[in-house]
Amino acid sequence: AWVPMFSQEAYEKNGGQDWASTNLVGTGPYILEEFNRDQSLKWVKNPSWWGGDPLLDVIEVTIVVDAITASVMMQAGRADVWQPADAQALAEMVDKGFMTQSGWAGFQYHLMPNTKDAASVTADQKVLPTS
Repeated sequence: AWVPMFSQEAYEKNGGQDWASTNLVGTGPYILEEFNRDQSLKWVKNPSWWGGDPLLDVIEVTIVVDAITASVMMQAGRADVWQPADAQALAEMVDKGFMTQSGWAGFQYHLMPNTKDAASVTADQKVLPTS
């Protein structure tokens, strides 16, 4: 099961469940800096994070509604995850060497490129181990 964790103080101070259902709340290594519904999200490092310095400075998510555009972006290496992808798109992408992951409650299928295999077109050569 996936259970979100957030500050009880923030939950109670801001109106409880009604507030939490439409606001991202958490205690993780990143803070939501920007949210544009159906367009994008941007997280930045949380200076109060107890678990050490997060590896990435910023995480940006672009929401692409059109399946054809999403497919082209994945194949060109301009996207890292495609969620949700319909069954036909999944089959086509798997045929092209992409892998799927499923099984999380509340989430549909999504596509993730193989960025660890140096032979993959989606591998980022700048971050692959050299050994």
